[in-house]
Amino acid sequence: MTENQDIIGGEMANRILQGLEDSFGGGKDFFEILDMLPLNILVFTADGTAVFVNQKYCESYGNIDPQKLIGTYNFFKDPVLARAYKIEEFFRKVFQGEVLTINCARIDLEKMPLRFIKPGVQRSESRIDRISGFPVYDEDQKIKYVVFTSHATTVFKGEEKTIKAQEYMCEHWLEDFCLDEVAKSCGFSKYYFSHFFKKHTGHTPYEYYKYIKIDKLKEMLLHPGMSITEAFRECGLDYKGQYVRFFKEILGMTPSEYRKKALQDQ
Repeated sequence: MTENQDIIGGEMANRILQGLEDSFGGGKDFFEILDMLPLNILVFTADGTAVFVNQKYCESYGNIDPQKLIGTYNFFKDPVLARAYKIEEFFRKVFQGEVLTINCARIDLEKMPLRFIKPGVQRSESRIDRISGFPVYDEDQKIKYVVFTSHATTVFKGEEKTIKAQEYMCEHWLEDFCLDEVAKSCGFSKYYFSHFFKKHTGHTPYEYYKYIKIDKLKEMLLHPGMSITEAFRECGLDYKGQYVRFFKEILGMTPSEYRKKALQDQ
């Protein structure tokens, strides 16, 4: 996804949240509405103090106890949450007023500091998240809130070696598939790796790579200002190539049919 598309997405989300805030005054009702949205949402005041975290965020990030965050945790005094996932600089830029998105943030839930977790429920899941951050301004055009939203795009399963291979393919999805390079990323020869990967994931490495490509293509197809050919090109694909067939095999509809249905549903 290009930087401009990420900014457009952030601005749209900003307008939605700003509209909610205008309607409910940024009070209790405003945050009750946020708690019902189907995204992981974490909100700070401009000085870095956590002021809201929704239930979905708490569950997604390892059963966080909201009472250990809201009103007590300050990002600038203790950037441990962002530092644990190596996105501290991303957080700082958003607090400075930038609208940013990270498409491939590696999240290891076992790295979540125990002081934020409810006793006895820490998880060890590993995944890739798409995280967006943007400021919400008051009537004087000063930052009132800083909002972070996220959702998991890939959940890793299997042995640590297969997880490394999955991560490599997620990070290099725009490049042509190369079995040698994927196998090398986890220390295997390509001959042994294909069997090992399928045993632990149920898919061949190339099948897994195709699913990543299709997921990225689905995101691109949701941009109404972009033609289907352009959406394919943004993913490094040829609209007349084999991925049209792969797309229909996986989703049961053509890219144009998928776009039409998705935009209607929106």
